[in-house]
Amino acid sequence: MSENLVGAFLWLGLAFFIDGIDGPLARKFHAEEVTPHINGKVLDYIVDYFNYVIIPSFMIHQLGFVPKGTELLMSIFILLVSSFTFANRNSKTQDNYFEGFPAVWNVVLFYFYILETPQNFNLIFLAILCFLTFIPFKYVHPFRVEEGRSFNIIIISVWILTSLFLLLFEGYSIFIFWLWVVSSLYFLYLSFKRSISS
Repeated sequence: MSENLVGAFLWLGLAFFIDGIDGPLARKFHAEEVTPHINGKVLDYIVDYFNYVIIPSFMIHQLGFVPKGTELLMSIFILLVSSFTFANRNSKTQDNYFEGFPAVWNVVLFYFYILETPQNFNLIFLAILCFLTFIPFKYVHPFRVEEGRSFNIIIISVWILTSLFLLLFEGYSIFIFWLWVVSSLYFLYLSFKRSISS
């Protein structure tokens, strides 16, 4: 079970990284001009929904993140709620913050795995995030928010590296763990700051 989860999170992490750079690369190499018959945004939404929603929902259903008997209901609920997220034309602000929880269920499950949170906590937390999908709280996009982008990229790089370390090595140092926590809290701080200012 543990090995399967490590492999799953590694693949989801790779998809997360690619999602952060595919847009800039497409613009740099003028993908829209080279392949004018391909709608890159639609393709991006399909891939993102699969990686951020469908796979995590399957993991919730199969891998014991929530109490037995609640797996199917929570998985279906996440699929439905996330459909609204992806269909919502107002899901992003003009300064590229997400408005409402941005359906990053793969990241949520990763935190559950690293922190070894209990099933009942996971169930309640997932339900709260589903509710927050419809609340106009702002969530920072570490790659696309222009304000402080260079520093944000440094911090997200720290988060990615420490996440890999925590995932791959059981005997990690407490310093790595707290570096991961602090980098996580930094993005939470930016989200709170932007939400309060609006």
